[in-house]
Amino acid sequence: MQILQTGQRVTLPDVHVELHLSGAAAHGVIVAFTEGRQPLRLDLADHPLGDLLRPAPGGLMLELGRLPADIHTLAVLHPGGSDRGAAEVLSGGEHYGYLGPAGTQPVWLLELYRRNGAWRVRAVGEQVGSFARLHPALPELIDQANIRAQALQAAPAGPSTPAAPQRAASIILQAVRQMRELIHTPEDSRPVQTPPASSELPQVAALRRALRENFERANAGGDPLWLFDASAALDDYLPTTLALHTRAHGLSMTPALETALADILRIATARQPQGDDAWEIQQRFLRARADETRGEPSDNPLKL
Repeated sequence: MQILQTGQRVTLPDVHVELHLSGAAAHGVIVAFTEGRQPLRLDLADHPLGDLLRPAPGGLMLELGRLPADIHTLAVLHPGGSDRGAAEVLSGGEHYGYLGPAGTQPVWLLELYRRNGAWRVRAVGEQVGSFARLHPALPELIDQANIRAQALQAAPAGPSTPAAPQRAASIILQAVRQMRELIHTPEDSRPVQTPPASSELPQVAALRRALRENFERANAGGDPLWLFDASAALDDYLPTTLALHTRAHGLSMTPALETALADILRIATARQPQGDDAWEIQQRFLRARADETRGEPSDNPLKL
């Protein structure tokens, strides 16, 4: 094994790469950046989600040749702590190793990047202060990846039962709400009240019925990620959106609320199984939207 020194660069002989992370890096993230350092996607070292990594015996597999052309750099990042991060990279029979620095700050340990049609590896070993300093969106992307990993872990390994993914989604959603409460600023601390059902707009009532139908299907489907989106849309996104809109605009329908309701439906149903039922729901929704733009009445329950 060739031990890399900080700052050293090596051209990888093959695009099939095996990555072994240990120490602090075993709980790190692999982030795909554009050439302008915009994060595009990320994956977790300890719970690969398949976005960049897949498990390999004793490590992780990276298929660099299959990455989109806009991905320029793959960065191995890990949180700070008493442990140092270590990485081993295996490619085309070559074996490289690197031991990063110790420190309390997050560390940019290693990176793989494109150069003149080839992939290279560089030992970075740089303390970055915080993930947000690399890009403001990075902490949220990491939180989302961790939520997905928790949902997948909570899903039953065998044939699923409705109760298990529902409990997983409930636990995760509760955790997300608690995190939101912790980061609310004082001006956001005013009580948010949902308008009473008696004053609910017809478009909102129709959406609520569609979300309940979607939740019931997700609950029976056994997909914890679909169930999480369905539950969050019904119990969190919709009431919060309505309360904040009512505070600002009263109980009237506005173009902004119309767009928000359509977005909530899109989020809730994004993970529906693709098939005749999903296609039928999409057709009904599009017909309802078309009727609305023409000013025609519609009894479609998905009309917004």
